[in-house]
Amino acid sequence: MSNIDEFMQEKLTLKDFDRFFDIYSEYLDLYDAGMDPEAILPRIMTEFEDDFTDEFDRLPTHLGLLAAMYDIGVDTTAIGKEVKAIFAEISKDKGFCGEPKKNYADAIKLLRKPNPSPRPRLARVYRLAAFDCGDCLSLQFSDGSYGAALVVGREDEIGVNLIVPLRYRSFEKPTQEVFENRDYIVLPRSLPDGTSYERKPYVWYNAQTFPEVQERVELVCIIEITAEDFVDHGRFAGDWNSLWMYVEEALPSASQ
Repeated sequence: MSNIDEFMQEKLTLKDFDRFFDIYSEYLDLYDAGMDPEAILPRIMTEFEDDFTDEFDRLPTHLGLLAAMYDIGVDTTAIGKEVKAIFAEISKDKGFCGEPKKNYADAIKLLRKPNPSPRPRLARVYRLAAFDCGDCLSLQFSDGSYGAALVVGREDEIGVNLIVPLRYRSFEKPTQEVFENRDYIVLPRSLPDGTSYERKPYVWYNAQTFPEVQERVELVCIIEITAEDFVDHGRFAGDWNSLWMYVEEALPSASQ
């Protein structure tokens, strides 16, 4: 069977699926990275020790391990017996009944069988990010003015950069001093209930779409950044054009 994670997502509650998927995905990531299954098991058991022993998380956690081992076609006899024993113990609780109990039973029954179509080891795909941390960028506007943005994060595996614009707009290109004395843009925002707050527009940008704006971006210099410069507000890839939009929202016109 393929798409085990999709199958389990239909069977488990959201909370239990999160626990299941933590183990399942970590195991397969290590497998795809070239680690032998015999070496993966003790590492997973150590890394997630608290989850494997937690009264409420141990069943979905063990099931995640069972599913990953089933997926790649290794012997699941021992872990299958352990999952079955945990399921039997939890089943003594009268509150564990109905569809949730049946779904677990169905999943365990499936995953204890030999997998007729084991998942192959997948090659990890790396997409180089467009910039490196500390790269200082000038952003050219259509009116001839310039903005500035600093690269504060880089992830090559998915080819993205975390970039934040600075409070700078001028008809002069930003100098290294602008970046050394960086003043990040802070934009006013509001929640649905009307509560106001401010945030810096930290956004992950994808290298694959960088060519669309490449002619308007110039690497000015490179500086050292600190941990304080990096603030991960969610790994969402933004439209590169939003960099110019953020600067324009904060600074509608350039200083002379």
